[in-house]
Amino acid sequence: MRSSRPRSPIIVREGPLDPAYTEVLEDALSDPCLDREPDAAPAALPLRGGDLDICMDGASFFLQIEHAARVRTFVHVCEPRWRAGEIMRILESAPTIAEQSTVSNALTPLILVDAEGRNVPEAEAPQPITLSITGALGVRAVRLKINGDNVYDAVPPGLPTWTIWQPIGEPAPTYRVSVAGCTTSVDGALPASGGAIHIRVTGCRLQLSETTN
Repeated sequence: MRSSRPRSPIIVREGPLDPAYTEVLEDALSDPCLDREPDAAPAALPLRGGDLDICMDGASFFLQIEHAARVRTFVHVCEPRWRAGEIMRILESAPTIAEQSTVSNALTPLILVDAEGRNVPEAEAPQPITLSITGALGVRAVRLKINGDNVYDAVPPGLPTWTIWQPIGEPAPTYRVSVAGCTTSVDGALPASGGAIHIRVTGCRLQLSETTN
């Protein structure tokens, strides 16, 4: 129920390069042309004569070179170019010496989105709600609806518990819990943020208890 931007993997590999790539990398780093290259390269690169060298589809490439005297950062949009781009490609694909290297995997930060597509910091988003059912289960089907949509309709093998993530920037959803063959139900609106809803089933009798943050 919660909209979020896609998360991209971040893989950090640290260690000495395979010797087969070291010489190529050193040549690129010591090339005087590297010093004369611009720090940024756009997707549509202006050429002499007024033409454009256009990259139609690609990613953004970043390279940071740290020397004792300075730190230089390159940003190439759509595709890597020139000597800096050659270094980017080497570091992107060249293997390191496995027994002397470390690899860590992570994801870019989670970005939540409200109904209008605006970014919402995770700290400002509603906390999830826990909805749990206990009692004499395993004979009758338990039914759960959120905003009128069927979420669950089955004979539970155990004690079902759901974690419900609130939509961002919208009214709190409604819920309805019922038991097959019974006329009683529990209806209400989910808490605005956080908390727990617990329903105990005894035959056709449903007993509700709710805690909020």
